[in-house]
Amino acid sequence: MKKGLLASSALVGASLLGAPAMAAAPTVADNLQLTIVGTMRSTLFVYNQDQDTAPGYPLVDEGKGYTFRGNDESEIRFLARGKADNGLAYGFDVEVQTQTNDSTNADEVWFFIDSPSFGRIEIGDQDDAPDRMMIDGADAQAGRGGNNVGTDTGGVIGRTELATIDSATITRSGDSSKVIYFTPRFSGFQFGASFTPDTGMDGGEDADRSGSNFTDVWGFGVNYQNTFSGARVTVAATYQTGGNEDDTLEGVDIWGVGGQVVYAGFTFAAGYANSGDTLRSKADTAAGADGGNWWNVGLMYTTGKWDFSVGYFAGAASNPSGTPDSESMVAAISATYRVAPGWVLAGDVATFEYETRDATGIFGTPVAGSNVDGWMFIFSSTLTF
Repeated sequence: MKKGLLASSALVGASLLGAPAMAAAPTVADNLQLTIVGTMRSTLFVYNQDQDTAPGYPLVDEGKGYTFRGNDESEIRFLARGKADNGLAYGFDVEVQTQTNDSTNADEVWFFIDSPSFGRIEIGDQDDAPDRMMIDGADAQAGRGGNNVGTDTGGVIGRTELATIDSATITRSGDSSKVIYFTPRFSGFQFGASFTPDTGMDGGEDADRSGSNFTDVWGFGVNYQNTFSGARVTVAATYQTGGNEDDTLEGVDIWGVGGQVVYAGFTFAAGYANSGDTLRSKADTAAGADGGNWWNVGLMYTTGKWDFSVGYFAGAASNPSGTPDSESMVAAISATYRVAPGWVLAGDVATFEYETRDATGIFGTPVAGSNVDGWMFIFSSTLTF
């Protein structure tokens, strides 16, 4: 999940008009200015993870304890921007993934029109309105996201990727093809909405008849920004709803709320989300299961070239009667250091835990492969231009 705060009539994370530019930007069709930006990240993961194997058996260590990704994340973005005589801004973004093992070349590809009077429209493969308007504890985290690292390790920490931590999101449409609208900001308020016809439709990929996607997904969001006595305050609320092409599964029904305060170098943020019955089988929901809920908090301090933060994430999900419920937790200390223009080092130290509740209501009772605890260290070097 990638979020950014909204500003004026446009998105800070979407417009990128202030992004680092080439010394002499090329032009497109004599009327669009083209800016090229890129990112390359290398990451070292060091971890210790214990997981039970069967009821009554002790936890066992999982994995060799470290992994290195020399090309953890790399991409090149082409940002085309233009402005009509009447002040209407327009353009498009193409994000090309350059990792050597990627199965697809492009990630987000979309175009927009933006007006101070009527707002902004985006069409294409882009994150939806709830994802980009939501505020939570991850918005006050240094490093790789602090208490959000459980969703950013590519399977390194095993079971903590399941159940509640995997549900640490307020959207299920990803970068699928959609239409998005944001109003201008007025009196501190901004509203957004998005519509995704089929979550299996990404670019030229036709998965409309796969029978396993969410369909007719609507997303809504509102946030409010203002400054009080030198403190910048942002609060947000989001909601997403949609159907499921599989008649045996529930659709999307997720809502979330959160807020952030920035003052004197400190940033505090917190959020809560509830997934309702999202993605559970209808048989399971009839037996008392739900999609889970989560909350997180973060506190960050910025001084000079450094960011320091602490964060905590907790989530829970209910399973059908007679089967284990689950809880997850991640606590983290993180830091970021800006070495030079375009070069950032980041580190996170986190502990994590995933536990199940047995039929008597006691957490920690071994259920095959379902109880995990451990720690991890993540160190990243990111170069951008």
